[in-house]
Amino acid sequence: MIKPRYTGCQYVIGLLLAVACISPAFAATLSLADYQKKSAEALNTLRKDNESNPRNRAILTIVARKSVSDITRSVKTLKDRLRTHPKDEYAKAYYGYGQLFLSADFLRNKNYFRAAELAKQGFFYLDEATESQPNDWRLRFIRARMDAFIQPESGRCVVSLKDIAMLDPTTSKPSFKMSIPDTLAPMLAYLKAKSSAACGHSKEAEAISQRLKRSEMGRLLLAMSRDDIRFITVEEVAMVLPDVLEARP
Repeated sequence: MIKPRYTGCQYVIGLLLAVACISPAFAATLSLADYQKKSAEALNTLRKDNESNPRNRAILTIVARKSVSDITRSVKTLKDRLRTHPKDEYAKAYYGYGQLFLSADFLRNKNYFRAAELAKQGFFYLDEATESQPNDWRLRFIRARMDAFIQPESGRCVVSLKDIAMLDPTTSKPSFKMSIPDTLAPMLAYLKAKSSAACGHSKEAEAISQRLKRSEMGRLLLAMSRDDIRFITVEEVAMVLPDVLEARP
């Protein structure tokens, strides 16, 4: 079992400490451009701190969704990692992410067979990582984070809604040792809105979107997602990635 050494903001240092543990109230004072800058700074701090670690560098490259060549190299790094550490579920999940990003590139270039092959593999590894550690809220969040952005035709919205229901303390009683942090609640709601829309639950999706518009953090999320689906929030950098990087199987 993966046992993180640190949790949440304990890992965050320097600049990351200043911006990653940002509260919704503070987020309310930021413009979209300012918030995106803070997010990029927080992620870059993590990348610099992990530059000498091939596993972590590969994960962060995939999270940042760099060039296709960078992602290809990172996927290979994580594949090599899994040969020697097959129970590294976080590496497995992001290996799946990388394959899905590469699948999208092959799809854009009309190589449909290769795109389908990579997508199948990507979902397999993402599902295997999540289901092998059913009480790890981060793995469920990581899977939902991907599935919410997948085309509706894939049917992955069903998986995403299942994960979100397990993570949402208002709809279930999670058995996780550590509940999902409150700072991720707006993102969870946003993912639920996207997944609900993909599954044809348009009224529920619209209701959630309207609730998001009532808060500054919700409006920031909606604005960021319209600007670039590759966005990463400050809260994710602070509450999800540090334990992913520190975890060892």
